[in-house]
Amino acid sequence: MVAGVEGRSAGPDGGQISADAAPQLLADRWRRGESHLYLNAQGPKDPDARFYFSGLQAYETQVVLHSLDISNVAARVKCDAEIRLLGVGDGPVSLAPNRTGVFTLRAAQAGRARLSLGPEVQECELRWGAGHKVKILREETALPNLARLDARQDTCAAPDPVRLDPLEKVFYADRWMSQSCAQPAGSVSFLPGQLEALNARIEALTGRKASGARLRAGNPDMALDYTHAPKLDVIYLSYLLVRADFSGYLTARMLAWHASRGTVVRILVTDRLMLSQDRALFENLAAQYPNVQIQYFVWEKPGVKTPAEMIDVLQRSQHIKVFATLSPQSGRSRFIVGGRNIFDGFFFDRPVDLRAYPALRTYDETALQGLTYYSIYKDFEIVMRDDAVVKTVAAQLSTFWHRDMRTQVARPMAVNGPETGRATGGVRHFMSLPWADGLAQETYFTELFDAAQKEIVIVTPFMYPTAPIMDAMLRAHARGVKITVVARINSTDPSGTFITALNRGFAQRRAGDFAVYEYVPGQRMMHTKLILIDKRLSIVTSTNMNHRSFLHDTENGVVFLDRAMTARLRAVVDDYLTTAIRIQPGGQLRPFDRMMNRLTGLWQYF
Repeated sequence: MVAGVEGRSAGPDGGQISADAAPQLLADRWRRGESHLYLNAQGPKDPDARFYFSGLQAYETQVVLHSLDISNVAARVKCDAEIRLLGVGDGPVSLAPNRTGVFTLRAAQAGRARLSLGPEVQECELRWGAGHKVKILREETALPNLARLDARQDTCAAPDPVRLDPLEKVFYADRWMSQSCAQPAGSVSFLPGQLEALNARIEALTGRKASGARLRAGNPDMALDYTHAPKLDVIYLSYLLVRADFSGYLTARMLAWHASRGTVVRILVTDRLMLSQDRALFENLAAQYPNVQIQYFVWEKPGVKTPAEMIDVLQRSQHIKVFATLSPQSGRSRFIVGGRNIFDGFFFDRPVDLRAYPALRTYDETALQGLTYYSIYKDFEIVMRDDAVVKTVAAQLSTFWHRDMRTQVARPMAVNGPETGRATGGVRHFMSLPWADGLAQETYFTELFDAAQKEIVIVTPFMYPTAPIMDAMLRAHARGVKITVVARINSTDPSGTFITALNRGFAQRRAGDFAVYEYVPGQRMMHTKLILIDKRLSIVTSTNMNHRSFLHDTENGVVFLDRAMTARLRAVVDDYLTTAIRIQPGGQLRPFDRMMNRLTGLWQYF
């Protein structure tokens, strides 16, 4: 995933990365970094608060200043090397080393004031308002252990392809999509239930689960016991969105506890889906604890955009789902992956009444569907506890956190080395940035389906895959592979009318070829994303089987080449099938459904 690095270009069909090029990539300064510092009138909780920026491979890092105040605030900054002040006057202002620059932070400023820091800058001090200050420190100097994690790049021990069967070849293959090396999975637990999924996050941050009765009571100020809480170096929350509701507020409280003890917290979400209440909760958390950093993902392309690219700016989303806590204490790290977001609809059967808390969100189920919608989801995640696995995932997510902010391109995490390894199976984590990796996830899934010999099982809430994936499924069917699809046909998402039409179209066209089941779990929308192949390989992922997951959005997942794990996941699918309804061929579509299924150019937007 290094498209845009000088002297290199991405393979448009998911071509391989050369292992001997990897050290050079770490040495070159090819990206513009960006960190966001939130400031308010109350100032940080700690009078000696610290904010960290990374210069990893960066020719420039911009620290973006966000004022949350309702009035203008005077500010002063001084650094140990020359910097530039941007957005504070008619043009850039150069500031000599150890010289104080004075400027005004405008009221409720949305990131206009920026500090442009070159590779020489190690430390700055920013002062504002009524005596507030924060030290701005280079991560490589102040947090060398975290900097080493961020800079990590692995060389995978690749098996000899001659000794591999088709499915193994796809599993071990190098590709432009970011992949970790295969490694033992360690302890893996399933999170099919709503409260157990919320409790897994509570346990990761406090060391103990909360009782179901206390969670169902819905008191945002419920007592949390940190007696057994782990020491954490870094926490990652990467989601489509995080809401200022009951689960979001509990999460913010737990993040605050760790941030107050020096843990670095990194929150990565989609800009256009974070509403004012959601932003206020987490931005004020970041203002209280500057070691909490937030990235609002917006896809941009330098230069003049085509009309289609202008739409892409609005619609491309950050869909990598990771909850990761990295601890120096053995056995205390956690990695949760699957389909959920931090949103009460994933954890409760009905909205939590938060009318007594005006800063939090109370959902109106009777309102028209919009970005404040409330849907109840049937979902699935796994939690992994192996220290090496969690550290690998955290390092891999760091490559996206430290991407080039001009192009939204990230460096590779791992490359294949000489073909000296053994085919031991295990688990790999992948991340997809389709605009940067040549649609490599689409190629990956196509290759997996082409390698299937006996069976493909897909669980998904969206079932209208891209043409290459659909063609691979049809090729598999033609050679006798049994294909089973478990989907929720009727969608309750805001664009559910369109999604439902496309799901119905797939079911009507393919019910005669595949075993297509509609999973109807009461009022819940099935949101699980699983793929199982030949009882050997299985995927737990954020990826839906729709166009936008492969053409537009960031995605991730874990891939197991492990019969025992695949059998465990097949039991989850079989449980879904007990209440699913087999769709029979010959069904009729409504006029609207027929129209949507003819307008294939629109499929990428739903």
